[in-house]
Amino acid sequence: MLGPIERENIAIHDIIQETLKLQFENVTEYDREACDRLGKNVCQLVKRRVEAMKEATRQRCKIVSVVYVGAVRDHGIQVASQALLEADKDNFTVASYRNGKVFTVSGIMVIPLEK
Repeated sequence: MLGPIERENIAIHDIIQETLKLQFENVTEYDREACDRLGKNVCQLVKRRVEAMKEATRQRCKIVSVVYVGAVRDHGIQVASQALLEADKDNFTVASYRNGKVFTVSGIMVIPLEK
């Protein structure tokens, strides 16, 4: 049985995954300026959707959103990240998307403001 943090983690992961796919699925080549704009847009969209989710629960929190975008080349890439202040209260979720030309990794940290 999943606890509240695990259920929230799954919901946030789905938000990130859906947003990354919608924003990057039609990118046909890596262009630094275009990918910079898309990355910033994803940060804002994901943050707003998570804020709306948290407002529905009336839980005040700080939300940090980060997105990395890179070109797909012949070499592989692996990304690992973890960040928590209090493991029993904070939530850190990561999702990624890749097409033939670009890869993206997005992370969201949710830190409750009320203890």
